[in-house]
Order: sequence, then C-alpha cells, then structure tokens
Amino acid sequence: MKLYKVLFILIFISFETSRSQIANSNDGCANIHNDYIKGIRLFNYTDVSNCYKSIPFDRSVANQTIQTINELFNGFYSFLDIAREPPPNGFNFSSINITSELNRLLNNNTYGSLFQFMTDVRNVTSQLKDAHAKFVTSCFTTFAFFSNFTLYSVVGTNGTQIIKVRNDTIDPSNNNCEVILIDGIQAFKVIYEFARDSVFISKDIGVRFNLALDLVDAENSFSYRMNLPPTLNITYRLNCSNNIKDVNRVWIAMSLPEILNQFNDSKSFYKNRCNITTTNQTMISLYQREFHETKNLLHVKRDNSILDVTQEYKGDHDNWQPTNVTVIGVVQDFISFFIKDNFGVIKIFSEQITFNDSVAINTIKGFENLANSGVKKIVIDLSNNFGGSIAVSAFINLILFPNNPNPFFDYDLRVTDSIRFALENGILFNINETAFSSIKTKFQNINDFIGNNSYSRGNVMGRYSNKFVPDILSLLTNFIAQYLRIPLPWKSKDIIILTNGVCGSACALIARHAVENNNVSTVAVGGLVNSTNLSYSSFPGGVYIDSSTIFKLNSPNNTLIPKPFPLNAYITLPFTEVYSRKQPDKLLEFLYSPANFTIFYDEQSIQDQSILWSKAASYIGKT
Repeated sequence: MKLYKVLFILIFISFETSRSQIANSNDGCANIHNDYIKGIRLFNYTDVSNCYKSIPFDRSVANQTIQTINELFNGFYSFLDIAREPPPNGFNFSSINITSELNRLLNNNTYGSLFQFMTDVRNVTSQLKDAHAKFVTSCFTTFAFFSNFTLYSVVGTNGTQIIKVRNDTIDPSNNNCEVILIDGIQAFKVIYEFARDSVFISKDIGVRFNLALDLVDAENSFSYRMNLPPTLNITYRLNCSNNIKDVNRVWIAMSLPEILNQFNDSKSFYKNRCNITTTNQTMISLYQREFHETKNLLHVKRDNSILDVTQEYKGDHDNWQPTNVTVIGVVQDFISFFIKDNFGVIKIFSEQITFNDSVAINTIKGFENLANSGVKKIVIDLSNNFGGSIAVSAFINLILFPNNPNPFFDYDLRVTDSIRFALENGILFNINETAFSSIKTKFQNINDFIGNNSYSRGNVMGRYSNKFVPDILSLLTNFIAQYLRIPLPWKSKDIIILTNGVCGSACALIARHAVENNNVSTVAVGGLVNSTNLSYSSFPGGVYIDSSTIFKLNSPNNTLIPKPFPLNAYITLPFTEVYSRKQPDKLLEFLYSPANFTIFYDEQSIQDQSILWSKAASYIGKT
C-alpha cells in the first residue's frame, strides 16, 4: 500500500561541466568510479549509458526472469484476468495479456545487452497502469537523472493547453516562458505521449499527465527519472515574451555513496550491483532510499568538479506549502490543519506512517482544534498522496463521518494454489484478523475464508475468496470515542475534496468513502483540457506483496513458489481486490471516478497550493 518517501539528494545545479559528456574510455563504470574518488557527485550520462550497456545479453538470465515473473503474475496478481478486458469509459490504457506479452520478449533476437531486455520487461509491466505492480532491477536503477529544467501546464486564453517552464535552475530568466517544442516536436504532444506510454501510476491519462509534469515520483516524471533517458540531452524551444530561443539541457546522473562504493569498473558493477549478492529485501530498501532522497533537493554548484552545497532547496514540487494561512496543527509526515480566510484545510500527505497512540491522539487534537476555530467549511487536500495503511484510512473515515460506521470497502482475492500456500504460511496476512464483510464475524479457518466463489474476468472463469474486511473496527471506534471530546460540526455538504488525481491506495479509500458513502463533492486540479473530468483518486487496488517476501517460501521441491530472479530484481504485485459499495459488482481499480469540478493551474497556483484551496472552497455546496 505504499509508494515510499524519497531519500536521495536530487540536485539542482548551475552545471558547468569540467569534462565533456563524451566518455574518456569504453568502461563507463570505471569512469564513474574515477570521478567519484575525485569527489565528483554528478556523473556523465554517456558513462552511465555505457556502464549499463556493458553487460551482454544472457539468454538464460532472460528465460529465468520471464519464467519467474510469469509464475508470480499467475500465482499472485489479483488483476491477471480482468487486465485483458477493454478499459472502461473514462480511462485510457490498453488491455493486455501480461504473461503472453512477456513471453513475446523471448522471441526478440536483437538484444545486444541485458539492459535493453530488462528495460523491455519494465515497459511491458508498466502497460498495466497499476502503481502496485512494479518491476525493478538493481543494475539499472543505480542512478537517477535530472535535467535542471521542470515544466508545468496552463490553459491559454484560447482554451488550448500550454507547457511552460516551471524552474530552470541554470537560467531562471527562462521561468514561465512558454515551451513551444521539445526536441523539435510540439511540447504538449511530447508530454502527452510520455504520460500515455511511460507513466504507469494511474489508469486515467489526465492523472498521468499531471505526474509527468511533477517531481513527486521519479518513476513517472518527465524531468526527473530513475530510468536511463533515451538521449544525452533535451532541446527546448521557448517563447519568452515573443523572444524565441533554443535551450539545451544535459541529463545529469546521481547516486548514493552506498551504491557508488560497490563498484570500480564494469566487472565489479555486474558482480555487486546485478548478481544476487545481497538479499532482495536489502536491494528494495536501498532502491527506495535512492528513489526518494532526491526529493530533498539541494541547490549546489559545480566548481572544478567539486560539489559545494549552498542551501537547502525548499520548493519546486512542494507547492502544497501555503502562504497567508494559519497553522492549527501538524502531525509530521501525515496530516496538517490550516485556516485560510474563512474555511479550514485538512492536508493529508500520506497514510504510510508509524501509526501509534501518539500519532492518533495528536490527529484527533488537530481535528478538535480546527472545529474549535469555528470554521464552517472544510477543504480536504489529498493531492500527491500515494497511500499507506488501511487502518489509517479507516481511522480518518471514522473521524470525519461518525454516522457512517463502516469505514471499509469489501475485499477479496483471486484464489490460486500459490495464494492458498502463502496464506497457510502467513506471508500475506493473518486471516484471523479479518472478518466476513457481510456479517462481520471472523473466519473459522482457511476454507471458511476461501469459500467457493467463481467469477468471469477477461473471459476467464476464476476462483475468488469470500469478501472480507479487516477486523479492527471496534478497536478504532473505541479509541476515537475515548479521545475525541467534541462532535465535529461538519456535514458532507460542508466538505469538499481537492486532488490532482494522485490520491492512491489508502488515500483513494479515504476519497472513495467520502464520495460513495457520504456524498462529498470533489474538485480535481490539472489534467487535460477538453477531456473527461479528471479522476479524483487512483489505484485503489488493495494490498500488495513484493517478490522478496514470496521467495522466502521457495524450496527445491515446492512448485507453488517460483525460483528467485537470476539477478538482483523484485516485483510488487497487488493480491487483493476492492469493491465499490455503490456498485457492488465493480472493482474500484477499474471504476472511473470523475471529480465534480475541474480547475487548472496558473502561474500563481503552481507555486502556492493555498490558491487552489480557495478555488476549491468556492465550490462547496454547489452540487
């Protein structure tokens, strides 16, 4: 249920390269090491490209990778069959038989490097447009890439969508210039196609468009990437107050010291980054650190190849940071409470938190303080929230809507022999901590849990478990009753939800509960002009598991659990489904959820989220 918080130090730079982007030798890995020991921390794109491509294609590695990943999909992926169906109205993605498409890669006889093959595996899995289904290799996520040039989108006076410069960290005079062309192609077309093909976080193309322009997620951003960009540089043609000019920006590569210390040439790069020399769990942890530390963004300058950190960078994608507001309460990394003008704001950043009594009590105090302030209207900002714990979402749902005592949606899972084995061995969850969704009594045993249900998905008849919910309702309601000293004054008509569509997983369960079960209105920001209304939530697909956990059950005589990947790699897969309450035969993952209202960024609101709060508040009571 989580996409992690970034650790890596993405760097904003005035970059004056001290050596050419042409590699000094054929061993890019060695060049990188030589730079690193000199104190250089920003690396040459060509060296990284050569380093990655130095590993030759290995047919046996390819065969084992596809065998393992397909066995994982067949055994554990909840949406294996329904992914074959055409997208519902409102969504933009292609139906896919994922295992067939992965097998097709093995028929390609043109691979020159393992990098090319693994990139294609990643690209095929990303076609699912499922944020919970993600394939990562240690080798080829060693570096993150930044171009010192970020973008945003506004709507012009003629109603067309315009791409503009958000932050050129080399030449700030380009900020807010219109971007006409990117590498000779219409700028909007480039970003749209990147969102359509390369962003996988949502089934809504408008949400993917928002993510492509943001820095919040390096796996889905046009300007900041965990995957090797296809070319050394990007050329932007700008219109700056009728002054037309071309700006070229080179991709800069960055990594963590823990990673850079692992190799000094291509041979040691393969041995220590690609071979299975550490546990997959260690690899996952390091990748999550590398992926996320770049969001701490530092201003640096490059002087004679030595980095000089000058000041901490506070903004760019952190545009939720408001101005002209009163702070009522803050629970670090989770939730904040504000007053803006005559309305209140509840900003929920993530549900991926350490959820203990202290956090819960301070959250309740924040709600109480906001209620005691006397505000009559509330904006709940769920933008750029990738989710977390189901318990946290249920906790918020019960506080906001005490008259609707069921804060959960119904879950089930696709029953396979592998799923049953995993349940019996306790690596998915404890069925004793779940209950029948209809009667709320606990399951007696695994057969009671699995039941005897068959549904057709993608023209495939499959077995599915009985519907269930977490058995924590009384725990949460008793806790809230103990610490919430006053009734909150707001009704559904007094509340509106604001998102940019990037409200996923546990966040989506908050938004969907508010809308489906309590008739709260929604405002979405951004997306595409002249398109269907932007979704207010994404990927509410349920609980996921990573392959490293599954591999713990692997043994020589066990055919239900696949062999580990032959190289350092992992995949995450959702193994549960979540059902709509309004349309109980529909899965939330495949149910289009358009916002009631849509607004778009402008030159001011892209820098100050509180402007969007005011716009959202103006729609309260309008539905």
